Amino acid sequence: PKRGDLVRFGKTRGAKLVKDIRIEKMGAATSVRGFIEDIDVDNDTAVFVSSPLDDANVTEKYEIKLTEVVSCNKALLKDKEIVDGILHEGKVFGVCRTKDIHLGSSFGRNSSGSSGGLKERPKLNLTVKKELQGMG
Repeated sequence: PKRGDLVRFGKTRGAKLVKDIRIEKMGAATSVRGFIEDIDVDNDTAVFVSSPLDDANVTEKYEIKLTEVVSCNKALLKDKEIVDGILHEGKVFGVCRTKDIHLGSSFGRNSSGSSGGLKERPKLNLTVKKELQGMG
């Protein structure tokens, strides 16, 4: 399943364990991007501010509990940090820092081979020396 899919958990008979996960509806939840502000670690609260969705530059603010942050420890959060969340019935759940769910790079080269502009990670070199082959 992907982020935002509605899933159902199947249990084993006689035990309280999850046997499998089934997708009920793909893309059932609305994913929202924004930033987090007014972080209060002592009271376990913060404010999620959504990015504007249209030309009107209207943003929405949602009170969240820091227990809804699923990508990192709440002590690592910074004010105005870009995050993603799942909007459901007027509340935001499953908040993740975008840098935890999307790979970014500050080095490498762009797709045309030059060193300017947007950068991507260099390709991995997966060649193995002959003397190391078969060692494991």
